[in-house]
Amino acid sequence: MVAEEILSSHMTTPGPSPAPAPAPVDLSKLRINRDAPSSREMSALWRNLLLFAVAATLIAAVIFYWRARNVPVVQVVIVSDSTSGASGARGATSVTANGYVVARTKASVSAKAPGRLAYLGVSEGSQVQRGQVIARLDNADFLAAVTQAEANIATADASVIEARADYDQLAREVKRMSDIHTTNANLVSQQELDVATSRAA
Repeated sequence: MVAEEILSSHMTTPGPSPAPAPAPVDLSKLRINRDAPSSREMSALWRNLLLFAVAATLIAAVIFYWRARNVPVVQVVIVSDSTSGASGARGATSVTANGYVVARTKASVSAKAPGRLAYLGVSEGSQVQRGQVIARLDNADFLAAVTQAEANIATADASVIEARADYDQLAREVKRMSDIHTTNANLVSQQELDVATSRAA
């Protein structure tokens, strides 16, 4: 084998030796691994999860605080039942209960006419009966309007009475002038009688 190499080296022509052939490149190493996320992606994912957890915890804490603040205070009632006699000491029973009081229905109350409140007979949580007066509005403005309307009616009635009196006076004047004209046409002219009749009409 050594002899063949020596022989082959003598058989070649003298001159520069050719460059060695490059080694083949392994292209399998150039593949992109899409299965495992990069370290930057993992850190961004953990950061987002941590922010979401903190935000959810804060929202839950605010909701819990708000509900706890709006819950009415409930008295704890202890009920004990004991029987009389010697066996009563062993038969004593007590019950302790706590919870929340929530209204089943709510009733809103309003007035048909706007105004200032003059009287309020109940407070929040009071028991009321059907037909019970629970509030009164200040009616001074309405009473003043009623008094003014009554005065206007009285003025109109007085004007009607005055107009009837004037009409009766004019009717009597026309009758008198008509009687005089029929008796003596020279004392009251037809023109004066016509003027009096038109005023009475």
